Amino acid sequence: MCYLYSNPRNDSSPRIRLLFDRVGAQLRVPACSFTDGAKGKALDEAVVSRCGNSVHDPHPLPLPPQPQPHALRRRLPRRASSANDSSDAQSREPGSSSVVAAARAATPVVLTALVQSADVFPPLKSAVSFLLQVHDICEKMKSNREGADELRLRVEGVRGYIVEAFQEEEDMSIELYDALVQFDNALTSILVAVDNVRWRKTRVSRLAFSARDAETLRTVKQRLDDAMKLLMVNLSHHNIGEDFFLSNFVS
Repeated sequence: MCYLYSNPRNDSSPRIRLLFDRVGAQLRVPACSFTDGAKGKALDEAVVSRCGNSVHDPHPLPLPPQPQPHALRRRLPRRASSANDSSDAQSREPGSSSVVAAARAATPVVLTALVQSADVFPPLKSAVSFLLQVHDICEKMKSNREGADELRLRVEGVRGYIVEAFQEEEDMSIELYDALVQFDNALTSILVAVDNVRWRKTRVSRLAFSARDAETLRTVKQRLDDAMKLLMVNLSHHNIGEDFFLSNFVS
């Protein structure tokens, strides 16, 4: 039995009775009595029959839709597997981003190892230190990304040529030594030019000097090519790295 109480002052209000009728129908109680809260006596016996299971409220509250977790569980594995398959396929491609990232990460590691090597004599150590600084600038540059990437790729090619040409220091002749010293002197002026691009930290300065920095990167790349060509001319009679240089620097 469900007892619904009303205010004694408003027990004859039809709105109050209609409200209690709806509450009883929503609660699905088998029987309810509309009583006076002050006297505790039944005011309307007909409410009992209207609050039963046979009463249907003309304005029922809508029930929330039932979720279907099984359908979601069936879709998630397929989506996850497709994402994993696509990432695996991308990592297997020759020109994928993972392969490029691995190549970019290998260059500073090799250059740092050469700089820290005790067997490296000063001209080679200075040249490799320059290449490492330029590579670091290209990686951190936020503007002129196209020119920075082109210069970074050129630095990677120069690194490969130097490692191949000067891998055996004990067999180096005086001609090779002088050629490397001349190459190192040419790189010094290049470092001064590219170092100015390093300090564009604010967005306003990057936008203001964007055109000038792009021209600086093109000039540095051209000077680097010229220095490599001069080094190749000095080493041509030793036949060291000639095929590598022609395939990477001569267009």
